[in-house]
Amino acid sequence: MRQSICDKCQLIRARTTWSHLIMDNHWNQISCDSNIIQYMFPVQLGYNRSKIMKRKYTRWTGQERSMLLAQIEQQMNNNCTQLCWITIAKAIQTKSPRQCYDQYLLVKKRQQNGIECPSVHEEPAPQRKKENDAIELLSRLLNSMNFV
Repeated sequence: MRQSICDKCQLIRARTTWSHLIMDNHWNQISCDSNIIQYMFPVQLGYNRSKIMKRKYTRWTGQERSMLLAQIEQQMNNNCTQLCWITIAKAIQTKSPRQCYDQYLLVKKRQQNGIECPSVHEEPAPQRKKENDAIELLSRLLNSMNFV
């Protein structure tokens, strides 16, 4: 596998690994399903999505995990009452990148089909409000890491 240095983060890694995608590219959407944070997925503009689908990305690298969990821990220290961050950290530790990407596709498809969208005149349910709060928090995390 060819090694290269990324201009943005000055880290050496193989160009075809998930870590290269996650470190160098944009995170494109934040979604929740059944009150579980579904982790965000980097998809390079113009990158062939079939490569992601064909390969089995079974593990986060130690560097990815430590970087993300450090950011989450910092956010939890700033906002100790926000349990959403615990859920996010758990998703990172228990789900593989491939599982996350598959779940992302499922949630995105549901959203595009109009499932889980409340009526314009309805008040949001408490669970929906919690999910929206979690989405906002995770969005702030990714912004602070310059992924968006």
